[in-house]
Amino acid sequence: MLNDVSCPAPAQCVAVGTFFNGSEYQLLSMSWDGTSWTLLPNPGLHADGTGVTCASATDCIEVGASGLVNSWDGTSWTPVATPTVPGPTHRLNAISCALGSVCMAVGDYTEGTVVQTLVEQGCGMGGPAAESRGRLRAAASYTGQLRTNAAAAGAVCGLGIDWAMSERLSPELIEDAGGPWGLLPKSYVDPRLWRVRLFLTEDGRPACPDGYTFDWTISGVGISEGFPDKGCSVEVTVPKLGVYDVKAREFKGDLATGKVIENNHVVVQDWLIVGLGDSNGSGEGILPFFFEQCDRSLASYQYKTAEYVQDQNPHASVTFVFASCSGARTEHLWELDFAGTRPSDGGPLPPQINQVESVIGNRRVNAVIMSVGINDLYFGPMMQFCTITKEPCQSVAVSISTAAGSLDRSYKADPRSKETLADATSTAVARLGGYYSVLQRHLASALRPEHIFITDYPNNATDQTGAVCSQSEGPFPHLAHSTWEWLNQTGASLNDAVNTTSSLGWTPITGIANQFIDHGYCSTSSYFVTIARAVTNLDIAGPFHAKPAGQDITFGQTKVAVCQALYGNPACGGDPPPS
Repeated sequence: MLNDVSCPAPAQCVAVGTFFNGSEYQLLSMSWDGTSWTLLPNPGLHADGTGVTCASATDCIEVGASGLVNSWDGTSWTPVATPTVPGPTHRLNAISCALGSVCMAVGDYTEGTVVQTLVEQGCGMGGPAAESRGRLRAAASYTGQLRTNAAAAGAVCGLGIDWAMSERLSPELIEDAGGPWGLLPKSYVDPRLWRVRLFLTEDGRPACPDGYTFDWTISGVGISEGFPDKGCSVEVTVPKLGVYDVKAREFKGDLATGKVIENNHVVVQDWLIVGLGDSNGSGEGILPFFFEQCDRSLASYQYKTAEYVQDQNPHASVTFVFASCSGARTEHLWELDFAGTRPSDGGPLPPQINQVESVIGNRRVNAVIMSVGINDLYFGPMMQFCTITKEPCQSVAVSISTAAGSLDRSYKADPRSKETLADATSTAVARLGGYYSVLQRHLASALRPEHIFITDYPNNATDQTGAVCSQSEGPFPHLAHSTWEWLNQTGASLNDAVNTTSSLGWTPITGIANQFIDHGYCSTSSYFVTIARAVTNLDIAGPFHAKPAGQDITFGQTKVAVCQALYGNPACGGDPPPS
């Protein structure tokens, strides 16, 4: 059976398909000379041709549903090297080669139970990259938006121009931020110049042709200038993020050869990512803390997500404004000053949105990553009361008092009260939706974020079998089984409230709690900080927070969602969309 045909001339055609030889399917191919079809030799290639493209009758590339690729040189078919594809199975359905040398092959692959789009790009046929025919070694497999600019695509084969942004995020930078409230200073977050390295490539890899020099110019977004350096790479600064046209003029000695290499789609991009919220976002429980007033740790999933986005793609850098603070409630993001978990001589912290707004200048935020809501349930005072109460704490009638400090509230057993701890907590859960709506209005007016991500909270109420903890299991405190059941249900209700924020246009990062199911507080392989460990570390707010392995669960979910939103694919692949 024949599936596809390519005719570079009226009397020159090659058709491909598949046939069954009695034990397996193999490549079937035929050529047309204007009069008759001729069967082409097949040296036992285990392939099934679904698509073919030809520059001439002696220069073709075919792809198959098995994911294999072969090239035709007029005499024989030769296997083509292709990139590694995620998942156990993949297939290619069609291929097209343009610009004399660049090929795009499309198909799909299976990752788990999800079928994803597959694109492979690389050097193919004819033109100045003829020596690269028969390989897609510069190919990339990814889903999402394709590169559509001709000059950028042409850089894959032969000589081209690529670029890399200077990294703007590192542990040392965050630890020594030097700005107010432990943040990066405004002069860094919103700089006057952006640094980018331009360099020559050959077949998609950095290159420097022997005996030649290159004169560089860059233009776009209000500038047009040349640079004195005449090497194969040059460091440049530009005044704005955006798209630039870069040219490298080739010289042999002092004489121009007449060859000009161009990429008119160099995207200078820096993602501005903001971390907001509470102890789950700050990395509470995982020492050391580089900003102790808020117990901020580099083990936080928020920091690790920002670092991941930067590390995945040299075409974009990341600026991360890390404002999360242990103990914060939703109101501490937009309205209330906050003393922090460890009050400082510097005084209370302004609302987190105000902090961020003061350092971002005129920049728009590309992504906000938040963990907020659990302290609106007064998680700290709740767990403190349950730890010192022998009977099932949720059923105890309580009086509520407020006091200065990081907890803002305390519970006391009060037989005269008509409200139990469970009643007070249920009322707090019911208010969360309204708090999130108010928070959305303040985020939209102050930070104008393009994407807002809010994460589920981990479940700490289970043992190594996934069952709810019993009173005899795990480290201190040994809460009643009914209390653990109540905490489990309260956590589910909290996450339900988090997940309904999709109606506000946010992206909830869901399913996190389920990944902790065998690693709760009383599990033999717990992912949570114990009271004993927190006391040893002098970290009063640390108990019941995720250890590094737990933060990594939230990080794993969040990095995929953020990359998908920023790049259109879960691997941060391809060129970044311009600002």
